[in-house]
Amino acid sequence: MNQLPDWMYHAIEESFTCQFASTTARDIPVALPVFLNHFDPDTGTLIISSPAATKRVENVRQRPKVAILFSPVGIGPGEPQHVLLVQGLAEVDDTNLESGWKRYFAGWARRQPSTRESLARMEQVIPGYTQRAIIRVRPTRFLGWPDGNFQQSPEVVEVNQ
Repeated sequence: MNQLPDWMYHAIEESFTCQFASTTARDIPVALPVFLNHFDPDTGTLIISSPAATKRVENVRQRPKVAILFSPVGIGPGEPQHVLLVQGLAEVDDTNLESGWKRYFAGWARRQPSTRESLARMEQVIPGYTQRAIIRVRPTRFLGWPDGNFQQSPEVVEVNQ
């Protein structure tokens, strides 16, 4: 993968949450907050997990072009206000719904420490919550605004696949 500017890595790694956008069968974009489970800086692959029975998983299977937005809404206090939009192609891995996602759990728990205690409750409130598919996103383009400066054109990094 092409080398990203340091601030783009920072925008990804320091984000508490991000917005994951997919499209419905009627080509309507749907963006929902998610926790990034893992980011591989060598390949650029971004990994989230999602309850397997959600529309998000169905949308990705049918229409793999997705986007992930990292913005100041999902960062900690005192962090730079970088905004980064990652466009890419996603694939669903549901080969091990029970525990396949757990190998990436540390990234999720780092962003939201209370997750360790809340998983059992979430499973009671939302049956199937811990039956999670992995969604891997291979970036095709990064568009970013350092320090959230929308008065300038975004920095663009095209990914050679």
